[in-house]
Amino acid sequence: GAFKSQLKGDGVVLRSKTPDGAQQELWALLCAYHAIRELICAAAEMTQQDPLRISFIAALDTVRGPVGDPAAFPPSHNN
Repeated sequence: GAFKSQLKGDGVVLRSKTPDGAQQELWALLCAYHAIRELICAAAEMTQQDPLRISFIAALDTVRGPVGDPAAFPPSHNN
C-alpha cells in the first residue's frame, strides 16, 4: 500500500518513455522505499519502539523535506 499510494502518488504514472527508463525508475522507487523502511527501523531501534508504530507517511515527508520535489527531476536519458 505505502509504496503504491504514498511513495509515487495516486494516479501518477512513470515518467519514462522507454522500457529501460521505466525499469530504471521502478528500481529507483524500490530503493527509496527500502531506504525509508531502513530509516524507520533504525529510528525505532534508537527509541525502543515497534517499527510498525512509526508512520511511513511521516517518514516519507521527513525525507522529502530537505530533498524538495523529486518529480522536478526527469529520468536520465543517457541510456
